[in-house]
Amino acid sequence: MELACTVLSAILGMPGGILLFLPLYHPLHDLAGVHSEVTFFMLFTIFLLISWTGDRTPTPDARPRSGVHTAEKGRSILLLHLAVHYALYLGLVIFCNPEEEVSIGLHERIGPCNQTVPIHTVFGTVLSKRRYLCASDYDEDYFDFHCLPNGQAPSEDSYWYTACGTPFHNRAEYVAIIGTICFLAFVVFRNMHFHSGSSIHQSETKAKRH
Repeated sequence: MELACTVLSAILGMPGGILLFLPLYHPLHDLAGVHSEVTFFMLFTIFLLISWTGDRTPTPDARPRSGVHTAEKGRSILLLHLAVHYALYLGLVIFCNPEEEVSIGLHERIGPCNQTVPIHTVFGTVLSKRRYLCASDYDEDYFDFHCLPNGQAPSEDSYWYTACGTPFHNRAEYVAIIGTICFLAFVVFRNMHFHSGSSIHQSETKAKRH
């Protein structure tokens, strides 16, 4: 039996893996422009969670404790918090438009582009970075100044100014990544709350009075 499992795994591993990869890869990569690395890690996460879930739930109550019972109210509050938390992240990438966001407030000071400061790393090397934000040459793709009059950046030495959000380069990729993270959280917390033994609420044994 073990020999048959080994032979079948060797023979069917490649074609089976391809068949499982195709429904996820081609729609996301070819139609939505999602990078191949993202689709790989999505599939890797799915199968890792399947293996981990099947390996860690021998019984519905893995850690029994005498004299205690499940705190259903406390569990409900935690589950509601988790649902709202991850639904917010997923809702932001699905429905919101970052290019419509405008941030007015304290930001990195704008200054000369040629001034740098040394950065000492934990490995003893010394790197350099610009002391100020260079308004004419910066690599921050998540904001610009398009919402200001004529799209002109704030003047030099400004630290209280308006920054404008920029659109997603590929919204589908953001949705795929955040959706995978939400699915990962769902499986992990589901195992924690429903397949890890009863939650400790209170002891059913009352202390004796003397």
